[in-house]
Amino acid sequence: MAIIPPQRKSISMVKAQLLNPATTSHFQVSVSFLEGGFSQYRQEIGLNLDQGRLNVEIMGRGYAWLDTGTIESMYAASSFIQAIEDRQGLKVACIEEIAFKMGYINQSMLKKSISKYNNQYGRYLNSLLEK
Repeated sequence: MAIIPPQRKSISMVKAQLLNPATTSHFQVSVSFLEGGFSQYRQEIGLNLDQGRLNVEIMGRGYAWLDTGTIESMYAASSFIQAIEDRQGLKVACIEEIAFKMGYINQSMLKKSISKYNNQYGRYLNSLLEK
């Protein structure tokens, strides 16, 4: 199967969005693969791929999968995001920043959004106007 080469030694992650034809609803499927022990998931994913219900994209460098299924993993993910933001001086997934940089909102719309935040997040957004 092409999704996970058998010679692969590292952890791989597959995140898929499948369409359930019975209900036409979408649901997320996320599966961690370690070397060995993933044959049942591999078979299920292969079946969905063959039926055209699965689109596979390899996540390149710079992506991180943060499991938040338990309190402990939520704390770990929170610490990771905080470390990235503190060290780089950037926000992770800042919706206003993305919209502004992509031209979906202009300066006056960003200023209106900034006025809602009287905290560090608002100061960060304000710094975008100074660049």
